[in-house]
Amino acid sequence: MLLLDFKLSVVGMPLDRPLFMHDGPNQIAPVMLAGVDIDTAFLKITEQPDSGMVLEDLLALSDSLEIVGLDEAGNSVRIYGYQVQSEKLVLG
Repeated sequence: MLLLDFKLSVVGMPLDRPLFMHDGPNQIAPVMLAGVDIDTAFLKITEQPDSGMVLEDLLALSDSLEIVGLDEAGNSVRIYGYQVQSEKLVLG
């Protein structure tokens, strides 16, 4: 998912809304920025909830970046969208 598309779809949402990704079939976990290269922002699950990203953190990045998740082994996982669950944005 391009960050520009994501930004357009979250206009008006609270900037302090936390970001999560799936961590197993029925679990979600907070994410942190693992790194940025020329065209990709890599997000990975963090075990420390206090260090997780909020919407404002992601919106601060360049519009041209693609949002990509990293699994536990460091493999890229495509992110195609998100859903709102109990005030959390779950990327997937």
